[in-house]
Amino acid sequence: MKYTVNVDIEMEAKSKKDLYSRLAKLLQNKKYWVGNITEEENLKEREKQMRDKTCEEKIDESLKSIIEDVKEALVSANKNDGRVIIGDDEYEDLNEWLNNYALSYDDDLHYRAKRLELSWGGPSDYFLFFEDGTIEYYYLDWFDGAKRELEGEQKEIMEELYNRCLDF
Repeated sequence: MKYTVNVDIEMEAKSKKDLYSRLAKLLQNKKYWVGNITEEENLKEREKQMRDKTCEEKIDESLKSIIEDVKEALVSANKNDGRVIIGDDEYEDLNEWLNNYALSYDDDLHYRAKRLELSWGGPSDYFLFFEDGTIEYYYLDWFDGAKRELEGEQKEIMEELYNRCLDF
C-alpha cells in the first residue's frame, strides 16, 4: 500500500542533515497530529473504514492498482529490452516479475479457465482468463465477493500480460 504525506512544518535547523534528523525523530515519536486526532488514531479509523466497506465498494480501487502495476511492468519491459525495472527492483523479464507479484497461475477446473491468483485469504483476488477472450477479476473477503469483467484498456493490458507470460 502506498501512502502519500504532505507536510507543512517550520523547523529551525543548522543544516539539511540536522533538519532530516529532527524530522525523523518527530515522525518516530508518532505523536504528531492529523486534523484533530493522532496519526495512530487516524490509521485505526482508516482501517475500520476499509473493513466496513463491502467487496463491491473495494473492487474498483483494487483492480485499478493492479492494472497500474501490470502496465508499469509492461512499459518497463518494452523500454529495457525485456528487463523489468521498477524502483530499485530489477527482474530478468516479465515472467520473473510476475513470479514475484502473483501467487500462482494454473488451470481453474471449476470455471474452465486459466487463473492468475494474486492473493489468498481475506481478502483474496484473482483473474480468470477464458478461452473466448473474456477476462474477469474477482475480489473476495469473508462471506462477501465482487467481480468485474475487464473492458477497454484494462482488458488490453491483461491480454498483453497473458500473451507474453501466461499463454502456455
